[in-house]
Amino acid sequence: MRTMSTCLVCLALLAAPGAAARRPWKPAVAVPGAQAVGVRRPLLDPAVRKRVEQRYARGLAELARGRYHQARAALDEVVRLDPDHPGARRALARTLLTLGYMRWSPALVRAARGHALRARALAPSDRELRLLAELIESLLARMQAAPPAKKPAPE
Repeated sequence: MRTMSTCLVCLALLAAPGAAARRPWKPAVAVPGAQAVGVRRPLLDPAVRKRVEQRYARGLAELARGRYHQARAALDEVVRLDPDHPGARRALARTLLTLGYMRWSPALVRAARGHALRARALAPSDRELRLLAELIESLLARMQAAPPAKKPAPE
C-alpha cells in the first residue's frame, strides 16, 4: 500500500510541472524557469539563453511524454549551461526520482536529492520543492530498508 502511495505522489508531482509554484508577478529577467519560481538571475549570453530555453522546453516536453531518458539528457544540458536554473533542477530532480524509483536505484534517487536541494537553495519558498525533497528522503529510507530482490540463478 505504501509503495502505491509513493508512486501516486510521484505521479502527481510529474503531472503538474510548476503548478504549485506560479507567482502573480514576473521576475526582473525573463529566463526560462525563473517565471516558475519568481527569482532574479543574471542575464546569459543571448545565444546561450536561446539554447537553454530550447533545451528546457524540450526536457519538459519529453518529461510530459514519459520519455525520461531523453528528458534527462536535455535537462542535464540546461544545468550544464546554466547551473542556477531552478526550473531545470526541479524537473531533473523529478526525472531522476522517477527513473530511480522504476529501477530501484538509490544512486539515481541520491542524484535527484542533490538537484532538489540545489533548486531549494535557489527558491527556498517553493512548496513543490519542499514536498519533492520529502518524497525523495522517504524513498531513500525505503530503499535502504528494503533492498531490491535478487533474481534467481538460472538452472
